[in-house]
Amino acid sequence: MYYSENSVLNKVQFHPVAVLFFSFGILLFLLGQSSLIFEGFMQKIYGIESKEFQDIINMKSPEYWHRYVFIGYLAFVQASSFLLSGLIFSQLAGNLKEEISFKNVNWKFYALSFIIVVVSFIFLQSLVIDKETFSLASDMKDLEKSLEEEELKIKEKLLAVMKNGLGLNIIAFALVPAICEEIFFRGFFMKNLSRVLNFHYANLITAFVFSLIHFQPYGFFVRFLLGLFFGYFVQRSGSIFNAMIGHFTFNTISVILGYLASNQLIDQAYIDDNVSFPFLLILISFVLTLFFGRIFMKLSEKNNESENNEINQD
Repeated sequence: MYYSENSVLNKVQFHPVAVLFFSFGILLFLLGQSSLIFEGFMQKIYGIESKEFQDIINMKSPEYWHRYVFIGYLAFVQASSFLLSGLIFSQLAGNLKEEISFKNVNWKFYALSFIIVVVSFIFLQSLVIDKETFSLASDMKDLEKSLEEEELKIKEKLLAVMKNGLGLNIIAFALVPAICEEIFFRGFFMKNLSRVLNFHYANLITAFVFSLIHFQPYGFFVRFLLGLFFGYFVQRSGSIFNAMIGHFTFNTISVILGYLASNQLIDQAYIDDNVSFPFLLILISFVLTLFFGRIFMKLSEKNNESENNEINQD
């Protein structure tokens, strides 16, 4: 039996792998439909026509207030796709209350999740593929050109939207994704895979899909490694909130750097992660990541021993 006895998925006897494919299909469907729903809402409430809406989400509209519409659009898409599908399938699997429970609150884990992401930031950024030196095979030049054009579009959008208030950007680009994406990937996807696979394999696959769905090929390894971090945060602490804190921390640092770069306070290379750090800084970042990661593991082992002792006493 893969699911809890009274869960819907157990009653219909769906295999976890089949559930994953189905849930991912629903996610992609909601990603597409949420954009249309938001567009229809803006048309009905504010009279924004389709062409104007496309200009807004492509950050080509001259209207300043349209930047806030764009941020609202991003938040709506996240909530109505990742969050909604994650909550639905976690409920069907019978583990929704367990995922969002505060019973495993441990502020030491929360603090360490934050610290690990902060100290690893430079090391992670060093894993971004250099666009200047990376080149695909000759028969894939069209794909490479397409990727570069897409990266340029993303950079132009971010340069425009990052000029908005910093607080609003942190909500839209850090807080909302941290909650919505973690509910789906670590709350449902990884846990569902763990029903049929060793946790480490489940975490690897989840991190791979997590990075892949961001559609940022040059930063693939950064997000893949982050995904692994978040998976172990959850598995070792027993709480999805540690992954949310780590996710929020990384995105917040990126938003702050992007905000400073878009306002020409620092090099604009920070807007698309195209920054080279000295080797010594990268090494220090890597060593500190291992150091605090080890502390996280030790704390987890200590907590497990305490829980086992309590069980034995009962």
